[in-house]
Amino acid sequence: MLDHKKTVKLVARALLLTGVAALVVAAARFLTATVELGLAVKTRTQVTEQNPHTETIHACGNIAVGHVYMWEDAENLYVRYATDITDSGQWSIAECHAHVAMDPSGIPQDNAGNLKSGMFAYKADRLTTGEYTFTIPTGDWRSYTELAISTHCVVETKGENGGTRTEDGWVLNQPSPGKDPATWFWYTLNEQTFGEWWQETAWAGNVDNWEVWRFPSKGPAMYLEYELGTDLEGALYACDLRDVSAVAGRITVTDDVVDGVGCVYVTYATDIDWHLYETRLTVQNALLDIPNAGGRSRNPVPGRFEYSGTYGLREDIVSFAVPYNPEWGSKLYIGAHAIVLTAEKEPLYVYR
Repeated sequence: MLDHKKTVKLVARALLLTGVAALVVAAARFLTATVELGLAVKTRTQVTEQNPHTETIHACGNIAVGHVYMWEDAENLYVRYATDITDSGQWSIAECHAHVAMDPSGIPQDNAGNLKSGMFAYKADRLTTGEYTFTIPTGDWRSYTELAISTHCVVETKGENGGTRTEDGWVLNQPSPGKDPATWFWYTLNEQTFGEWWQETAWAGNVDNWEVWRFPSKGPAMYLEYELGTDLEGALYACDLRDVSAVAGRITVTDDVVDGVGCVYVTYATDIDWHLYETRLTVQNALLDIPNAGGRSRNPVPGRFEYSGTYGLREDIVSFAVPYNPEWGSKLYIGAHAIVLTAEKEPLYVYR
């Protein structure tokens, strides 16, 4: 019988020796038992064009002149500006600007913290319309990603004596550090689908109890503790923002380290009805060395993990060979994150 673990080691070492990235896609899968979990009803509402996220555009700080409507599909985020008829008359859009970032600090601003709409990534000018829409590719953003968004526009209406009244319009939500009225707001992406494939985020944790190796944060992010010279099996838990919803597969860890030389091998394997879409992995000598956001929560940041791969819709088992650092000790901490897909049209499990 083929020794899968030995094969993974040999192939991964061969790839390392030839200078190829240490990623091995194996031709096998694991069969795993279902772990029963406490579940409750999911209540999240999907944002759509018919049911968009809505913010109010204010001119002069207190005149509501229209709205910004936001929604998304599998490929794009849509930001639509629409003006209203008010006591001041019908407003029209002359310019509009939008910027989307993972953090408010990513929105262009000057040294004083005032947002600089002229430097926003999306802009349109010389307009005379009551409605305008930006189409923004979602790219690598995943389900439930929180985005910091700033929207600005220049609006016009008839002024006194037949002239044109021009004002700056902002969504008044989260204030910027500067003195200007420019503001931004949070927007959370929908749970994404890929045709009939539903997407979930997943973390590797203790096979018997996911809370045993859990980061001290509000979310369900987990890690693995591994001792050199042993074989470790963990569970790959599909999660929502705060809790675990299902077991999507297994994680195995082994090594061939001798006298400080060798590799640590980490293998992801999904269960029936689940597939790997993306993996991100880090192996560290201490728990706090796992890339994190800092602060009290120290939430892990998978986007900063050293090893990653994207596989499309139908990968079931993936292995990484991580070179052992001679400065490490015998106990290692592993952050193993994944985006997993399930073939059900509705999620197989509901969330807390």
